[in-house]
Amino acid sequence: MNCFRRNLSNKYFILFLFTCLIFLAFEVLPFFVPNIAFLHSHLPDLMRYDVNFGVACFGSSVLLMALTHNFFTLKRKELWVFILVGTLLEIVFYMQRLNINGLWLRLSHIGPGYLMVAFLLVLRKTYNCYRDNEGEHLIKYLEIIGLGLCMPCVYTLSGGLIGLRGERYVYDGMLLTADSLTGTQPAFIITEFLRTFPVINLFMTIVYDYLGMWMLLSQVLVYLYERNNADSKPYLAFFPVLTYAAVVLLGMHCYVYFPAVGTEYFCGTAVFPHGPYPKYSLDCLPKPVAAPPFLARNAMPSLHLSWIICAYLGICRIKKSYAYVGLFFVVLTLLSAFSIGCHWLTDFIVALPFTVLCASLTHLRLKFPYRLGMMLWGGGVSFIFMYFLKHHIDLVILYSHYYLIGVCISSFVSVLLLYAMVYPRKYS
Repeated sequence: MNCFRRNLSNKYFILFLFTCLIFLAFEVLPFFVPNIAFLHSHLPDLMRYDVNFGVACFGSSVLLMALTHNFFTLKRKELWVFILVGTLLEIVFYMQRLNINGLWLRLSHIGPGYLMVAFLLVLRKTYNCYRDNEGEHLIKYLEIIGLGLCMPCVYTLSGGLIGLRGERYVYDGMLLTADSLTGTQPAFIITEFLRTFPVINLFMTIVYDYLGMWMLLSQVLVYLYERNNADSKPYLAFFPVLTYAAVVLLGMHCYVYFPAVGTEYFCGTAVFPHGPYPKYSLDCLPKPVAAPPFLARNAMPSLHLSWIICAYLGICRIKKSYAYVGLFFVVLTLLSAFSIGCHWLTDFIVALPFTVLCASLTHLRLKFPYRLGMMLWGGGVSFIFMYFLKHHIDLVILYSHYYLIGVCISSFVSVLLLYAMVYPRKYS
């Protein structure tokens, strides 16, 4: 019990408790809210079919951190269980994915079987530590479980939130109009160029689909660095999984307020990305368009860009090489979101101040006045963009020059604030 009291200030242990609360909430909410399904009813399908959930969220942190720590040593029997049972589960899951068109898509989901077995092995180790009263090791295993389950828990929670209040209409016409103010359609031009190279287009799809794994890898680097440098108390200002949770929970409310389906779904494959694209003016203003309920309304702002920026913020202070690789993945994520046809340029513009909001909320050492100022900037600018695009697109068209100047200023200031949070001077 004393060990638990000492570790209440451990952010990883707090994350474990946070994860338990989300699990509990999703097992209780369906009794009161009929539109939400039980969490345990989601898990089988997600583990079989959803690459972000199965491969990236649920298991990568469990497997990587568990097998790279000296306190987790697999015995020969456990190793054989991992290989045999994991392979059996992979075969079972693969047989249930045969209805998915394309061999690559079926193979891209491989991983949950092995990772589920790794997670069960961690649970077994956790129970053994509890039984043998090994408090310090028990806390370490609880940290791993919290990191391994936090992302899928928040992922599922966010889906429940947006399902409760989802709107029938989408506002992609407003985003197309805002992009057109540049004199062209950047999303069309970039996507058309990338899709002329099939290999590059496939690579971009992999980058986009496996973004959750890049997020978890950044958290693994932070976790290992903190473990190996416990005495030096290194200055790491960000906790990637925590920022991931903030981005998801706040981003879902943005999707509820400003639903949009993205470029390809809105324009159709006959138009996107070759054109000609629809054009709007003051005489022909865009209007909300009814969309099928099965389409995900998750384009505005781009949470993929926010996630990868948060991952970059978490690792860029560890090594210079990590910073360069992280920046490379930020650019790749931006291009991949264009390549698969799910985002407008405006989605990325709004994602920058939105990331400032999430990063300021989860910064570990930011003093209150500066935290409040950055929160007001990030939240205020993001809301202003969405409000005027949704309700006053006529003013955006009428004062297009001022709008474009505002876009440049907000993007520049947001990047400066993100840089300041990573490389602080006197405010932390």
